[in-house]
Amino acid sequence: MSRNAEFRITDNAARFFAHALNPAFTTCFAIFLLSLSAAERWRDCASWIVLNGVCTILLPSSCFLWLKRRGKISGLYIPDRTQRTGPFLWLLFFYTLGISLLRWINVPSSVIAALIVHTVNVALITGVTRFYKMSFHVMSAATSGGILLYFFGVPALLSLVLIAALSWSRVHTRAHSLSQVLGGGFVGFFSALLQLEAFF
Repeated sequence: MSRNAEFRITDNAARFFAHALNPAFTTCFAIFLLSLSAAERWRDCASWIVLNGVCTILLPSSCFLWLKRRGKISGLYIPDRTQRTGPFLWLLFFYTLGISLLRWINVPSSVIAALIVHTVNVALITGVTRFYKMSFHVMSAATSGGILLYFFGVPALLSLVLIAALSWSRVHTRAHSLSQVLGGGFVGFFSALLQLEAFF
């Protein structure tokens, strides 16, 4: 196999991880797993899962697409640090809306706690972004990893493999430096655990 072919395969793998493990998916997936574990029957949690998907995937993705079409952001993953504050504030709004709606329909506290932790971490990265560009991809995945470790224990450590693959992909595609990826991972993972230990 030629070097060009090897590079294309590696590059495609890196892009796959970035798209498959994007912040919307990793946030939604952790809450999805907690919903399944908290419900006695699938029917009980269907509305929680739909509401979660609307507030963590549908509304944020639609908003980001709208901002991109209007030229407010240069890409859906917002590579320019100076363009991140507005979209992150919208994300905080959608997540807060999700928390309010989930509370209104009496969803178990573990599900609500997961979305609260993600919301707090979005607030953290919004503040940090004014001075430094951390990887939001890795921070979201690491936040979900911390949440799953807290609620499911040792089996959730498998998520570290995916977080490592995502971290490699963000560095490989030059979306972030190694320090930006490590910062996002460290803050996301340990902030999630500390919040849950302190308040849940």
